Amino acid sequence: MRIENGLPIATVELAYCGNRILLSNVLIDTGCTVTIFDTDLMAEIGVIIDFVNGIPTAMYGVGGKGEICNQQKVNNLRIDDQLLDDFDIQLGMVHDMYGFDGIIGIDFMIHTGISLDFYTLKTTYSSNTSF
Repeated sequence: MRIENGLPIATVELAYCGNRILLSNVLIDTGCTVTIFDTDLMAEIGVIIDFVNGIPTAMYGVGGKGEICNQQKVNNLRIDDQLLDDFDIQLGMVHDMYGFDGIIGIDFMIHTGISLDFYTLKTTYSSNTSF
């Protein structure tokens, strides 16, 4: 974790179906309820929009501006070796709109029991979902 322009930014590795991607510009946002990743970046590892089971929704930021995204369940997605099964994520154009590869939301933080140490800029997980 590092601080850029006053915001906590992380580099995270995502793995899905044997494919891996390293995202170096992910916002850690305790005020965001859900985790969202850029649609184009996720497609590189095989996570694509599920038009049948996904739910079109709007992502709202400060100021109330809403961006269209798709909320869907994922299985066998790993974020920093934390297994996410039957976990809701959103896919949207966060890179083009906000400049981030993704946003880690409070849902992921609760699921993994992540601890954020802003003094040392280290993160640790307390869940049993890792390898």
